[in-house]
Amino acid sequence: MDRQSDFVTVAEAAVILGRSKSAIYKALNSSPPRLVYADRGKGLLCRQDLERHFATHTRPRIDKPMLALPSGPVDSRFVCKDEWNQVAEIANRMLDVGAWSAPPWDGCRWAVICGVIDMARSEVF
Repeated sequence: MDRQSDFVTVAEAAVILGRSKSAIYKALNSSPPRLVYADRGKGLLCRQDLERHFATHTRPRIDKPMLALPSGPVDSRFVCKDEWNQVAEIANRMLDVGAWSAPPWDGCRWAVICGVIDMARSEVF
């Protein structure tokens, strides 16, 4: 590990980990430290296993980028349209919701719901 490429600065570690330099400094100065200097005098971190070590000692970011929605056409079966409102009205007439307890339900209840939705869909679509 005596090669120069085995060590990274705090700024380089921030880019590698996708965090800010202040987050890296906070990880270095926390008690117990979530990251440690390989060379404290020069302020260098060991590049080997940097991501794994940081990930095992740090919570995931709450502001991490979310997955992009598919840019292709949306399946029209899952878009809320007037037809689905009609399905809801028919299903609500079929079910006696007053006789049902609050979720979670067992498999029999889910089977009833699925059957009611299928019958209501067959009337609308």
